Amino acid sequence: MKKLLIIFLASFILFGCTKETPDQILMDAMNSKIDFINEENKGVLFKEFPIYEDDLAVPDKYAYVDMDNDGTNELVVETTSYYGAFIILHYDKETRKIYGYMLGARSLEDLKEDGTFIGSGGAAVSSYCKIKFDKNKYEIIDLAYSDSTNNEYKIDDKDVTKKEIEEFTDNWFKKTSVEWIEVE
Repeated sequence: MKKLLIIFLASFILFGCTKETPDQILMDAMNSKIDFINEENKGVLFKEFPIYEDDLAVPDKYAYVDMDNDGTNELVVETTSYYGAFIILHYDKETRKIYGYMLGARSLEDLKEDGTFIGSGGAAVSSYCKIKFDKNKYEIIDLAYSDSTNNEYKIDDKDVTKKEIEEFTDNWFKKTSVEWIEVE
């Protein structure tokens, strides 16, 4: 019986502790060791992911952040490409699959540690956003919206004054931005 217990414990130490974490799995996807499911519900390797026409994704820098507050980090990858794009890799705990989503460079600016970010709609238009994932789809949710050209301001989809949006944005900019890691 003791031998059996020792063999079990030795097996657990050797093999049980080597289980990959979601962060490691996402990194494997960024490094094209495993594929992910794109927005067209097809498996693709990161290095073969088309950004625009023949322009393929090349990781430049990345950050881990829990964008949808589900307790698991997403891997947000800024790519080097003519188009300028971010690819978000999301590990779905239910399906145990990786899903990938592309956002243009101006759609995901100043990513914060709480997963919120700015989406720019033009010179005077900004949205302060969070994101929600559902398999191969995502939804961007505006927490606040500012269009200073048309004097239109919203927080939680309710009209607010310019002073209220300024207070919101002042507080938002005090949040800590993610730390980007350069790809070597």
